[in-house]
Amino acid sequence: MDSSDILKRIRNILRIIYSRETGDRLVRHLKNRMDSYGRNETIQRKKRRYKARPVLNERDSIVITYADNVYREGEKTLVTLHRFLRLYVKDIVTGVHILPFFPSSSDGGFAVIDYKKVDPRFGDWSHVRRIARDYHLMVDLVLNHVSSKSEWFQRFLKGDKRYRDYFIWRNHEVHMPEVFRPRETPLFTKFETAWGTKYVWTTFSADQIDLNYRNPEVLVRMIDVLLFYLSQGAEIIRLDAVGYTWKEPHTSCVNLSKTHQIVKLFRHILQYVAPYAMLLAEANFPYKENISYFGEGDEAHMVYHFSLPPLVLDAFARKDATYIKQLVKRTREDLLFFDFLASHDGIGVLGAQGFLKEEEIENLVRLTLSHGGLVSYRVKNGVKKPYELNITYFDAINDPNKPEDP
Repeated sequence: MDSSDILKRIRNILRIIYSRETGDRLVRHLKNRMDSYGRNETIQRKKRRYKARPVLNERDSIVITYADNVYREGEKTLVTLHRFLRLYVKDIVTGVHILPFFPSSSDGGFAVIDYKKVDPRFGDWSHVRRIARDYHLMVDLVLNHVSSKSEWFQRFLKGDKRYRDYFIWRNHEVHMPEVFRPRETPLFTKFETAWGTKYVWTTFSADQIDLNYRNPEVLVRMIDVLLFYLSQGAEIIRLDAVGYTWKEPHTSCVNLSKTHQIVKLFRHILQYVAPYAMLLAEANFPYKENISYFGEGDEAHMVYHFSLPPLVLDAFARKDATYIKQLVKRTREDLLFFDFLASHDGIGVLGAQGFLKEEEIENLVRLTLSHGGLVSYRVKNGVKKPYELNITYFDAINDPNKPEDP
């Protein structure tokens, strides 16, 4: 597919998301941005290195780390991390996923204040680029929400008309029981603004303000962030909480068709600018919804294998690997899964739905609590449901209350 064909597909997707007129206008703007980034030295170098093949295959392994997991007095943590990778795991891992290293206000970096800055405690973009020269670099595109301390939201609070439609808000309290909730916190958070009291959509926390992709300017600015990450050496773009991106009234507001269109759009943008780069969808949902982000080979290159962690825990707990065998049989060989057992989040249980019975999931909840772990809950129709098990495998399998063998 040549560049003109890709542009046609981008235009058609934008027309589906918005309208014919808006799509035609946006594609002209995006072409200029994509062409500009396509001339970037880092992107050009990687295109020569990789040609058009995906950068990952089954032989690769990626270490997941916070920017400050490795610390040395008087040194930027990204410098220390780079040295650690070279000295201790050079022959073990081929890639590194540095969890959000941007200025943030909460949630371990996932309440981003500025998408294009590196938190000075960790270093700067030159340190990120050096790591990207030695390893396949994965960077988070936190596309569902921004920090309440971000410039975008602060301008919203001050009444800046440009930013009024960057977010989803109401003038009064709203009850939307049909919306899927991954948390127990309220869906809308009350804020006092220069133009009155507003109730603003906050899926994950009061500090994480959902973006309004019905506003084309929001989508364009997030595409610019994506392209910027590629210019800084990123080869894998992790689409954080991608399933929540688009909202529609009277729906669950997760995994909607226009969310999938946005992922398709990102895929074609990568194909146009950096065909070596890959999208990883973080869609913590049951198996069928999770793999829907492959599309028809035109959405994410990879999805997290979210069914694997809870089924592995269940296998150890019951000393029975039957469900893992079922998962292996169901897993298609033509799909590229990002296999993992643990991440910065807890062990999600949504991926176990369709494999484990409800009472077996409850058994894992009881096991977690009895061994000193914590459980994160979501709310469905006013009822609490387990969402994540916050415990290590070692603690889950070994009862800390049991005396150690002599």
